[in-house]
Amino acid sequence: MKCLWLLILTLSTVSCCAQDKFWTKERKLETTGLVAESILDGYTTQTMVNRPGFQEHDPLARPFVTHGVAGQTAACALGIGIVIGVQYTLHRTGHPKAATWVGRLFVAGEGANVVHQFYLLR
Repeated sequence: MKCLWLLILTLSTVSCCAQDKFWTKERKLETTGLVAESILDGYTTQTMVNRPGFQEHDPLARPFVTHGVAGQTAACALGIGIVIGVQYTLHRTGHPKAATWVGRLFVAGEGANVVHQFYLLR
């Protein structure tokens, strides 16, 4: 349920800032993919953390992840917000290609992370 709010928040941000050239069709798709991957990452992380012998290895995410679904949702929202913030900053400072590549790299990295976690869950 909390991840649904994250998706709604991201999509409302996309629609609110539509007047700027920042939100191209590609960036909207990348952001939607990143949100979907973050939701899957949150699910797999919470599933693995609740099993004996598993723990979160990222020291920045660990304080959030150990607080259950609410903490996981906050970690996902912060991660997506940071990616969008970096992209917007690069875009506004005259580096639109770098902003596009930042989005692509984060989507690829999060996708690889999700695949790895699903592999560990089997």
